[in-house]
Amino acid sequence: MRCVDVVELVTEYAEGRLSPGERPRFQLHLGGCGGCRAYVRQMRATVRALGRIERPAPSGEIEGELVRRFRRWSPAAPSVADDRETNRRVR
Repeated sequence: MRCVDVVELVTEYAEGRLSPGERPRFQLHLGGCGGCRAYVRQMRATVRALGRIERPAPSGEIEGELVRRFRRWSPAAPSVADDRETNRRVR
């Protein structure tokens, strides 16, 4: 396993979702790579810190606006995209 693989699989590892074949390879790599061990430790610390952040409820005004937008939303509604030929934003 390479360092780039560890970066791609770190979430699955932290959540215990690596396949039975990937987990030993992941752990073997961590055993020999201090950089990846540090990366995994940092990711775990980040997840713990984010879990402690209080999430404020949206204000009534914001909640009302979100509800209005969801009610108006349609899967067929045009989206904002770049017009590749003129390099202008179009609706």
